[in-house]
Amino acid sequence: MPTAHEIRCYQSTNIVDGKAEAEGVPCITLHMGFQVNCLNIHVLETSFYESIHDYGPREEGQKIHE
Repeated sequence: MPTAHEIRCYQSTNIVDGKAEAEGVPCITLHMGFQVNCLNIHVLETSFYESIHDYGPREEGQKIHE
């Protein structure tokens, strides 16, 4: 079950709400831009390698985020 924080992360911000509203969808996950950029394995892989290039590889056991 999503928490209040998770819901805020993907839906309850002015920018995200505006994008979803402009596309005529009730949730940002239904927005075409979200689908092609956040659910496409090739885009995710490219972003992963770009992150490693910019910030270096993670150390063993290092958390992705706090």
